[in-house]
Amino acid sequence: MSEPNFLGRGLRVGLDWEFSKTRQNVNVSFTEPWLMGTPTELSISLFNRIQNQVRQQFFSDRRRGGSIRIGRPFPWFDYTSVFTSYRYEEVELTDFSDAYEGSLRDIDWPQRTSSVGFTLLRNSTDNPFHPTRGTRTVLRNRWTGGEFLGGDVRFQEYEMEFSWYQQLLWKFVLEVRDAASILDGYDSPDQVPDYELYRLGGNRGNALRGYDFYEVVPDGNPEFIGGRFKHTLSYEVSFPIAAPTVYGLFFYDSGNTWNSFREADL
Repeated sequence: MSEPNFLGRGLRVGLDWEFSKTRQNVNVSFTEPWLMGTPTELSISLFNRIQNQVRQQFFSDRRRGGSIRIGRPFPWFDYTSVFTSYRYEEVELTDFSDAYEGSLRDIDWPQRTSSVGFTLLRNSTDNPFHPTRGTRTVLRNRWTGGEFLGGDVRFQEYEMEFSWYQQLLWKFVLEVRDAASILDGYDSPDQVPDYELYRLGGNRGNALRGYDFYEVVPDGNPEFIGGRFKHTLSYEVSFPIAAPTVYGLFFYDSGNTWNSFREADL
């Protein structure tokens, strides 16, 4: 999930429509970065996403719902903005494979997810799309369910991501990206649904390039049970092929996921 950097006045409306063998997604979004003549950003989105079964997924995952987010520059700190958001979605898992032996078959689908989130963003990069210098830091949390928010699930998530950019020879740019996330229940770790746990691999979502989708799970876990803590570290060198639209890159990714922060071995 990326965060805008208050690029200036104007209205942005987006429609993403993606159909492939493993993904069928529709996303409609509306963004006003200068609401009512103030540096206040308002974003609204509606989505219907279907992740069909790939080898390590064990089920089809459909999520539909919407979100609203509002943010402003943070006073007294340069390059810094704060956001608050609300998200509602319905999650429905179907078409379980014969190899899946977990408890998700027994759930009464769909499950309703109602959550609020807060984000602190500091972005000192020189370009929102292909930075050549600066840093980008994101601290994000999400609280789901409870007496106030309702829904069928109750858990919390905390995320940190830091990226550093430096131009090398010619137009080669080095990016170093360090990211960590943790999931927990309010009363017990078992409150985190299995379908929210971190299974790393592939190049989307919980990405770890060089591995197949959902391939990396905590040591000793069944391959369909992910972890509650993850950490990834990436080194990436990008270069323009036909700027500003086509870029190439070399990358080195590392990472893992564990059942708890205490088990983590970085």
